[in-house]
Amino acid sequence: GGGSVEELEDAKINAQLDDVVHLFSEAERAMKLCDQRWLEISDNYALLLLDAVWATLLKHAADRNLDKIASQREAADRLAEARKLLRTLHGADWQRLGQRDDTGPQQAVWVRLFVLQGALAFHRGEIDDARSHFERAEKLRQKLVLGPEDDGKIAQLLSMGFGSHESRAALLACAKDQNRAVARVLKRRADRQAALDAKRQQDKLRKEVRARERVQVRSVYPFLLRPFFRP
Repeated sequence: GGGSVEELEDAKINAQLDDVVHLFSEAERAMKLCDQRWLEISDNYALLLLDAVWATLLKHAADRNLDKIASQREAADRLAEARKLLRTLHGADWQRLGQRDDTGPQQAVWVRLFVLQGALAFHRGEIDDARSHFERAEKLRQKLVLGPEDDGKIAQLLSMGFGSHESRAALLACAKDQNRAVARVLKRRADRQAALDAKRQQDKLRKEVRARERVQVRSVYPFLLRPFFRP
């Protein structure tokens, strides 16, 4: 009489989604207390808004709560705010992304935005808008994955002595720009070497300090024992 296993699992998932949606709402209220200038210098708030909409859509799949006009409007407002923040951060035409070494991951955030806009439009019955958003998401997604047409770029990086993983990762991070990918790999290697050199220097200094301390203890030790060993 307690319901099927599937019903119990659905109820458990719904309760978890309720908690998730509530926590995102609380986090959103907390973020709104910050000065707007701080919200515009990173993508933290925009990502929070995207996650909140994603949780709302998941909840909709479970109990169809997005059928309520208020829920649709709230999700749409969040996506509009996220888009505004990302445009401020990346530029209206993403021109600022060209100055960063993580272009790929940042563009992936836009893929998420387009997908969520498409999903929301679909649930609102705006099929043409949904199709447009999904097409934009797919077009951008294709730029963020390596295909056969990129084999030449990968081969060029490999011929320069770079590893396969770091070559592919650099190309994806730099929107497949080969020159920027080379610069990224060299910079990351230089940063790792600098960190290793700094650690070695610190270890060397620690050893020198301990050695001096031992010498000082040996030089003082006989004077400390002298009163106990008088002839």
